[in-house]
Amino acid sequence: MTDSITDPDTPFDRASLRPAVWPDLTLYLFGGVGLFFLVGLLIGSLFSEPGLWVTVLIAGANFLVLTGSVWAFGVLRRKVSWRSFGLVPLPDDLWRTALIGTALAIGILPFRMLAGGLALGIEYLVNGEITSLAMREGLFSVGFDTWYGALLLIIGIGVLAPIAEELFFRGLLYDFFRQKTGVRGAILISSTLFGLAHFDSLAVVLSSFVMGLAMAYAVERTHSLWISIFMHVATNAGALLLLVVISRLQNLLEIPFI
Repeated sequence: MTDSITDPDTPFDRASLRPAVWPDLTLYLFGGVGLFFLVGLLIGSLFSEPGLWVTVLIAGANFLVLTGSVWAFGVLRRKVSWRSFGLVPLPDDLWRTALIGTALAIGILPFRMLAGGLALGIEYLVNGEITSLAMREGLFSVGFDTWYGALLLIIGIGVLAPIAEELFFRGLLYDFFRQKTGVRGAILISSTLFGLAHFDSLAVVLSSFVMGLAMAYAVERTHSLWISIFMHVATNAGALLLLVVISRLQNLLEIPFI
């Protein structure tokens, strides 16, 4: 019997797709996350300090590498398809899905904040200070002094990165683990890997893990990546828009950045 939260039938039509085998996982991880990590190191080595174009390049690499790995290692090898992801045909109620995704992203925010706050508390108890968010803050707080900088960040981090990460984590990896471990194992493992992919801060790791659980469950319930894409876009773009507003207010009121 298929391990499914919603019904006993497999939610994705896999009749024309090849089954997952364990070597696929190595290919996915090294060809996706591994390659992106190497590209990120290369980009970092070319610049002495964080800046707008470093962030833009990393966001672009994120989209190209993760989306490319899904296409090359999944779609071309007939392990997954855009239809099995529920991306095509486009649903008639796409705007409704967008609204639901946005509402869910807001709804899980308290749980993500609780997880992140717990992690920051642990960091403070262990190290006596909280510094792990400095690198992420440096990457995400640049570029807001110009309209084109803010626009590039919102497109790159707020839209493209969520699409690529959902295709990879809730698409390619979730599909693999669903076949190998069932639904509950797939939700837990794919969310753990999603959290670990944000390893620059324990707070972000735990917050991302909680977010991954919610998005994977939503994908399982709806049989489509659209819901998790909109949840992810709402989370990232919302955070960036908030930073844009704060940055503009600081400049207007001449308040130094704390």
